[in-house]
Amino acid sequence: MDGQVNNLQGRVRESSDELEALRRELAETKREAMTDKLIGLANRRCFDESLLQLTTEARDSREPLSIALCDVDHFKNFNDTHGHQVGDQVLRLVGRILF
Repeated sequence: MDGQVNNLQGRVRESSDELEALRRELAETKREAMTDKLIGLANRRCFDESLLQLTTEARDSREPLSIALCDVDHFKNFNDTHGHQVGDQVLRLVGRILF
């Protein structure tokens, strides 16, 4: 009987470890899906989900919500002139400054 209990406990531990590994993998996959691979900043998907969550919370709490957007003027021209690698560096710099 003790052998069966130990066996079951071991299987439960293994299942628990596998579940935890899957949770970590899912969290990493979600983080990757919300991040632009080139510049490492939050992407449009992250923006959309965050905005939905924040507007829902503001509506439910009846608290005001403000949003600020910025645009890098003439960025396409900059990219075309200096190349996408330099453009990616500029976007990373702008992201660090803003966040």
